[in-house]
Amino acid sequence: MPKITTELTALDVKRLVHPGGNRNVLFSVGGVPGLHLQLTPKKGRSWVLRAKVGAARRDIGLGGFPAVTLAQAREKAREARDKISQGIDPIEERKASKAALAAAQRRGLTFADATDKYLEAKLDAFKNAKHRQQW
Repeated sequence: MPKITTELTALDVKRLVHPGGNRNVLFSVGGVPGLHLQLTPKKGRSWVLRAKVGAARRDIGLGGFPAVTLAQAREKAREARDKISQGIDPIEERKASKAALAAAQRRGLTFADATDKYLEAKLDAFKNAKHRQQW
């Protein structure tokens, strides 16, 4: 069972400081079990949800701070926890959606299709057969 922490406010989160060293540090912010703010030595900040998915513990990235606010991070963490309770791995779901988007983009206009369309429009403009053959 996760440790219950006190809920930090947005101002508390903003004031968190990396304690030093060269490792990333996680600060539990409360509100949702497993929600942490990760601080890097080079002043980077990001939201991480640590949850057990199946038999493995996963660190699920929820976005960077301050682009994702504390309230948004808590909402995203609740949604991810709901998916986990339904038996869905949020990371695998995210990978599948990115792969589907990449496949959809590849199905767009290819270079060969573009050249065929161009040549159909352009070849009629040439009167000389040699010019058509060169194109």
